[in-house]
Amino acid sequence: MCKGRTSLYTILLVVFILNLCRSAVIKPTGQSSSSVNKKGTWSLNQVPLSRQRRDSLLKINPDIRTIAANIPSIPMAVRLFWKTQKFLQISDDGVVNGTAFCSSKYANLELEPMGSGFQRIKGIETGRYVAMNSGGIVYSTNSTNDETVFKLTMESTSYHTFASAKYYKKSLYDTFISLGRNGKIRKGKDTKVSQNKVKFIIYTGDSC
Repeated sequence: MCKGRTSLYTILLVVFILNLCRSAVIKPTGQSSSSVNKKGTWSLNQVPLSRQRRDSLLKINPDIRTIAANIPSIPMAVRLFWKTQKFLQISDDGVVNGTAFCSSKYANLELEPMGSGFQRIKGIETGRYVAMNSGGIVYSTNSTNDETVFKLTMESTSYHTFASAKYYKKSLYDTFISLGRNGKIRKGKDTKVSQNKVKFIIYTGDSC
């Protein structure tokens, strides 16, 4: 009889421990995070930050250091007129955008040839360079770096394009400076060579 009670107590104890373990697995601890919400769909906020950053970054041209190390030759004064009827400009506050006015002093630019079709774009008024970062965002900087080099290409339509020399999506030089009709710059990672927003004409000297 006593032996039977001992066996029963042992069984109940095992069942109790198993239930505790099961509860610990199913219930959240407050420190762990799920990557799926109640509807079973993925939420960006629940994806680790390191993964979000990795997914948003463009690929890097392995030859960029060699390209950027080239000594620029004689710069050329230009105005860059996009197919969207805007001139590229660099304002005093460092913003890169577009203007409808050819006479804007911020639209006076210089192209600094880096060899093999590579160029840097500099604002004459501000002394700042156009650049593109790893997220495809176009900005300006006072100093030159790997992100200030662009590949200048004449397309079959006789328009030109500027692609980042450092970053690309699938193939080299597929991430462009894009200027919309509203004068705003679009992220390079959202651009394609077929878009009017990436095409422009080069005006030299005082002509425009």
